[in-house]
Amino acid sequence: MKLGKVVLVGHSFGGRIASHIASLYPEDILRLVVISPSGVNHSKWWYPLVGRIPKRLKSVFRPLAVRMEDKDVRQAGKLRLMIKNILKEDFEPVFKRINAPTLIIWGKNDFELPSSDGYKIKRLIEKSTLKIIPGSHFSFVDNPKLVASLINSFIR
Repeated sequence: MKLGKVVLVGHSFGGRIASHIASLYPEDILRLVVISPSGVNHSKWWYPLVGRIPKRLKSVFRPLAVRMEDKDVRQAGKLRLMIKNILKEDFEPVFKRINAPTLIIWGKNDFELPSSDGYKIKRLIEKSTLKIIPGSHFSFVDNPKLVASLINSFIR
C-alpha cells in the first residue's frame, strides 16, 4: 500500500496482531499503541488433570472445561480449535523484537487480561510506556477522551 511509516493501534487480539506486524516490519512502524493486548501465556492449573479423567467421564467434565476456556475461544464456533492454538503461542519473543516506541494502555479493572500482563509486556518491549487507567478490558470505551489524549500525546 506504500503508506510510509505508520502508527499502528490494536486492542486485545488486535494488539497481538499489531505487535506481530511491528516485530516483522520494524522499518514501517513509526509508533505502536496496544490496548490490553493478548500474548502473555498463563498456565492453566487444570491442564495436567485432563489426561487423568477416564474416557467415560469426559462428557461430564466437558461443559466445565468449556466454561473455563478464554471468552474468545468459547465464542469462536467452528474456529475454536484454531483460536485455541493461536492463543497458546508464546509471544514473548515477538514482544522482545519490537523496536518502535510503544504505548501500552491497560484498564485497571480488566478482568479479561490481568494488568500484570501489561507490566510483563512493558519489560519485554525496550522502548515502551505503560499507562494503567480507570476502566475495563474496553478502556477506550470506558474512557474515550483519556485514551485519545494518551494516544495523541504519544504520537506527538
